[in-house]
Amino acid sequence: MEVLSYYSVMTLILALTWILIFLAKPDVRREILLISVLGVALLPIWFTTQISTGFNMMADFSSIRLLDLMFLFSVSGISATIFHVFFGKHYQNIPKIKSAKNKDAIAQWWATRLFLSFLFFIWVTILLASFFKIPMAYSILISAIMLVIYMISHRQDLLADSILSAILTAFIVLLASNLGSLFTHTTPVIPFINSGTYFYGISADLLCWALALGLVLGPLYEFTRRKLLS
Repeated sequence: MEVLSYYSVMTLILALTWILIFLAKPDVRREILLISVLGVALLPIWFTTQISTGFNMMADFSSIRLLDLMFLFSVSGISATIFHVFFGKHYQNIPKIKSAKNKDAIAQWWATRLFLSFLFFIWVTILLASFFKIPMAYSILISAIMLVIYMISHRQDLLADSILSAILTAFIVLLASNLGSLFTHTTPVIPFINSGTYFYGISADLLCWALALGLVLGPLYEFTRRKLLS
C-alpha cells in the first residue's frame, strides 16, 4: 500500500481545517472562499523558487499537482480567517462616506483593490528574490511587511488582526507539519519551499511563509472592503 507523503498529510490536515472553519463560521464564508481562490495566484512564487535549481517553464508547469493547489488554497483561506475563529470577531461596516460618488466607487472597486494587493505582494516578492537575490522565505516576509505597513498607516485598528493572524497561522502550520511528521516517515519535502534551516524539526522557510501569509492576508479583506471588527 502506498504511504502518504509528509506533504500530503500536512496538506490534508490544512484542508480539513479549512473545511471546519467554513462550516463553523458562516459569517466568514465569503472571505475564506475569495481569499483561498486568490491564494492560488501565489503560484508565480512557486515558479520563482525553481530558478536556482534549473528552471524549465514547461516542465515545472506540468509538474503542478492538485496537492499544490490545495495547499495554497487551504493555507490562504486559513490565514485570512483564523483571527475571527480564535477571537470571535464579526464584521461591521465603516460609517459610510456621504458622497454618493465615493460610496459607488467603494462598492465597485473593492474586489479590484483586493486583486491588485495580491499582485503587489506576489511581484514584489519575486522582484526581491530574483533581482536582489534575497532568499524566497525572507522575500515573502519583507513583501508582507511592506503591504501591512501601508494598510496600518490607513487603518491602525487592523494591527492586532495582522500580528495575531501571523502568529496563529504559523501555529496552525507548525501543528500540521508536526502531525505530518507523526503520521508518515517520508522525507519532509514541500515542492515550492526550499528547506535549508530547521526550527525544532520544522522548516524555517515554511514558518516564514506562514507568518507572511498570516500577516498580510489576515487584515487584507477587512482593509479592501472597509470592514470594522467588533
